[in-house]
Amino acid sequence: MNRPSLWELECFVAVAEELHFLRASKRLHISRPPLSRQILALEANLEVQLLRRNTRTVELTPPGEEFLEEARRILHHLDRASFAARRSGRAESERLRLGFICTGLGEDLIQVFRAFRDARPACQLELFDLPPPDQLRRIENGSLDGGLTAGPPAKRSSDLKFLVWKTDRWMVGLSERHPLSVKTRLSVEDLRNEGWVVPSRASAPALRQCLDELCTAAGFRPRIVVESGSTQAVLAMVAAENGIGLFIETLSRVIDRGVVFRPLDNRKAVAKRTLVWREGKCSEALLEFQKVLRNYKPG
Repeated sequence: MNRPSLWELECFVAVAEELHFLRASKRLHISRPPLSRQILALEANLEVQLLRRNTRTVELTPPGEEFLEEARRILHHLDRASFAARRSGRAESERLRLGFICTGLGEDLIQVFRAFRDARPACQLELFDLPPPDQLRRIENGSLDGGLTAGPPAKRSSDLKFLVWKTDRWMVGLSERHPLSVKTRLSVEDLRNEGWVVPSRASAPALRQCLDELCTAAGFRPRIVVESGSTQAVLAMVAAENGIGLFIETLSRVIDRGVVFRPLDNRKAVAKRTLVWREGKCSEALLEFQKVLRNYKPG
């Protein structure tokens, strides 16, 4: 049996996804008759019917469904191989895979990424928006080279290393109509009777630890009214006056409606911006990234 050509695979995938010969032919920029001939030739070569068609409908047969999955996989791998070859030809075969938290993506981190690109232009930087626990798991299993979090992990294996490269204030987020929004600074005591909307402890361990410690030192426990795994959802609920929240200062600089942010009059209300990596798994690219972080100065 002769192998199907890549063109036959592309034709079949287009028809199978569109389930319409005319739409598929437009997608491939060919006319309908040669497209039909490619499908017929493919079925004859495989000795199996992949599509049921009549004047009105096109449907996949069970063998067609299975073949579609494999054909997509083949084309995907070919795309990846082509991309890798082009990247290698541009001397960009090196890569650095880092986890980060989207709420920590501000001008400071963008400045770091640009400095790293300038220092190591041949390295492809791959970024993954993940909560800290997922970052740590992926660092430990080797699918990430490092992670950027809001603080050193509270519970970590002995082979994890970390570098604190910057500190940020924790800011209290309030709805625009909240009575405390008229104050320029807040004490923890001001918040004794407030209800809190916060991320889950699993998704934001550093934030929750800071909140617990600040309130405990002031003689009360925070009253949690809503928990969420999404910072965006927490912001929306604070704006909707469901409670108040705690946010990293970087985030406060990019939100200008619905929520106001006030600093806490407490030196301990700081987030330690941290790079975490696995000991003994430090590539040259990661060493260069650490150097950029150590040399970081606010622009």
